Amino acid sequence: MRQLSAASIAGLSMTAKGALAGLSDEESPRIENLSFKLKTANLARFLKMAGVNYRMRAGKPMAFSLSGGATGNGRKLRIGKLAGKLGKLDFSGKGSVDLSGPRVKIDADLSTGVLKLEDYLPAESRAAKRRRTRTDLGGRKSRGRRSAGGKTKPAAPPWSDEAIDLSALGTLDADVKLRARSLIFDQYKLDNARLVANLKDGTLDAPNLSARLFGGKLSGRLNISSGGPSPAYRMALSLKDLDVPSALRKLAKKKLKSGKLDLTANLVSAGGSQAELVGALKGTGNLAIRRLDIDAHSVGGTVFAPVLVLMSSFNQLAGSLGGNRRKGLANLTGSFNMERGIARFTDFKLASNLGIGVAKGMVDLPKWHIDSEGEVRLAQNLLVQLLSRSAKSKQVLPFS
Repeated sequence: MRQLSAASIAGLSMTAKGALAGLSDEESPRIENLSFKLKTANLARFLKMAGVNYRMRAGKPMAFSLSGGATGNGRKLRIGKLAGKLGKLDFSGKGSVDLSGPRVKIDADLSTGVLKLEDYLPAESRAAKRRRTRTDLGGRKSRGRRSAGGKTKPAAPPWSDEAIDLSALGTLDADVKLRARSLIFDQYKLDNARLVANLKDGTLDAPNLSARLFGGKLSGRLNISSGGPSPAYRMALSLKDLDVPSALRKLAKKKLKSGKLDLTANLVSAGGSQAELVGALKGTGNLAIRRLDIDAHSVGGTVFAPVLVLMSSFNQLAGSLGGNRRKGLANLTGSFNMERGIARFTDFKLASNLGIGVAKGMVDLPKWHIDSEGEVRLAQNLLVQLLSRSAKSKQVLPFS
């Protein structure tokens, strides 16, 4: 077959050439050295005409092209030299398609450039878009409002009540290896991302996920089971040497001088929406922040608020006593237990050359609220300065 082409099949153009062998009654027909090219200017329109109602969040028509070579029979195909483009995304690799089982089985080994995930997610409803615009995880637009009594009312949680559609997990089985120069979701950018995932019988298991996040090394495992009355999620996460100033500068427009963060967590949840998932989170974790140093700017509005506000107060206190505000380096360590979306901690320890302290409290994700309290034993040099001002100065100071 020297040339087979179609200008439009439901908006998809196609060209192919290759050979069909084994066409006699005694042999199984097979495809040999088939090369193909597919192209459409509007992938969503083609999918709709093919019976798949999928509208991407990007909002404008997204072009799609794919080329490669195939060998096999009518039920199993090996595909090599894959090269394609989806919108602005280039990808390449190899794979196979198996049609012999109850569901289509796909094996894929792909490499991509910069993958902006939000462009390819299903389109949001207007209500979800308004909710996401009103508050976000970085705290930029989640400032509270002043009540008549002068107190700050907490901002609305950013979690959506819209159902998460996982029906696609049950339509096929797959083994996927993905390498991406960058994966971008909202304000988060994962560099040198590597993913190994298996999809079978509606359960997605990703035992190997690694990337660089804000200069730190991220690794983890994710399992999603779409069967049963409510989808179930399991996640193991390890984050090493994340650069705290870079993270807060990007997520919340906050300024820090230094700080490295280590985090491990094992979490499970179940639910059909963001709000249900957050409200059902449970598990354990450990957190450590090393050599944290801040400037005098506002540091509230993030999950780091308790320790950042405390360190800011330390710096201001040291400055008011004639000390050096830049001496506020601190190490923070502790663990937490998560239940129903509320992370509680009782053993957080703060070590600084301005003082040593302990803290307890909680981070309530469903209600988007932080409450923390503790006490600090002042360092001797700072205590001496205080005592020289007032004989009634306390060696141990509470904070909240």
